[in-house]
Amino acid sequence: MKAKNILVLILLIVLIALIAIFVLGYANSDKFKSDLDAEISNLQDQAEKAVNDALGNANAANNPKNDAKMPANYNEIALDENVLIHFIDAGQGDSILIQYKTENILIDAGDNGKGTIVSDYLKSKGVYSLKYLVGTHSDADHIGGMDELIKNGIAFEKYFGTYMPKDTKAYENLVKLTVDKKVSLFRGQLLDTKIPILVLNPTQKLEFNGQNDNSVVLYVDLGEVEILLMADCEIVCENSILQANLPVTAEILKIGHHGSYSSTGEDFLNKVNPQTAVILVGKDNDYGHPHKETLDKLTQKNVKIYRTDLDGTIVFNSDGKNYVVLTGNMPN
Repeated sequence: MKAKNILVLILLIVLIALIAIFVLGYANSDKFKSDLDAEISNLQDQAEKAVNDALGNANAANNPKNDAKMPANYNEIALDENVLIHFIDAGQGDSILIQYKTENILIDAGDNGKGTIVSDYLKSKGVYSLKYLVGTHSDADHIGGMDELIKNGIAFEKYFGTYMPKDTKAYENLVKLTVDKKVSLFRGQLLDTKIPILVLNPTQKLEFNGQNDNSVVLYVDLGEVEILLMADCEIVCENSILQANLPVTAEILKIGHHGSYSSTGEDFLNKVNPQTAVILVGKDNDYGHPHKETLDKLTQKNVKIYRTDLDGTIVFNSDGKNYVVLTGNMPN
């Protein structure tokens, strides 16, 4: 019995030695090294995923320049009605209305004292209720008219925007009027709307110190026609969006910051490659907007330019494949 046990032990030792010789020989092979590297990489990926799962969004919040990912529910749609996008002439300020079926979205409401112009325009189009009211940032020429707009009877379901506070009466009024309906959205997220509207800016946490570069930037995808709405995003913000690898190519570009030379950088403009540009700007404004530098860039690329100071309210009517542009006083 003892002899049998000794024999089994000897055979086991020999087997282990053979395995060791094989492993040592394999370890010197390129294939072994390649397999080992792959396994190490796999373990690293698993470890990184485990850490990210444990931390939730904390890592992304602390690293806003990391590539954003397209949301899983982002899908182009086939329109069964036309979309109307109104660039409202509210002087030196922004106000944009998007209409699809029964859904209405208003982005900004002009400067202080301009809310009635915007609300009257909405009512002339039969719009009394909004799915989203968006304040792209806290500057008065974008949110100053919102208190009048709301007091004039324009209702809204959700408010999105103005993540950076500002010590102004306009901002204080807006906070009071929207506090119960405010939703938080950041780069790479979708609005829950009938047409895909993707948030390209701001980042979470806010990447910049200034209002303009933390503006809400929206990418509206109608299928074969895309519209990029840049608010007051300047070149540093544009570069951040480019680094995020989200879509920016668009047929229609709402020019950032009223056509200031501080926006619409060459790299960004080349990537967007628009057919048509819209500049929301007041006639004879104190800032000299739009600046010659921006107009020259657009002209050199043969981009058709529309301006509210020259053309009045500008409306794009699109079936998702093509679009037409109407300007001036629009029929009800």
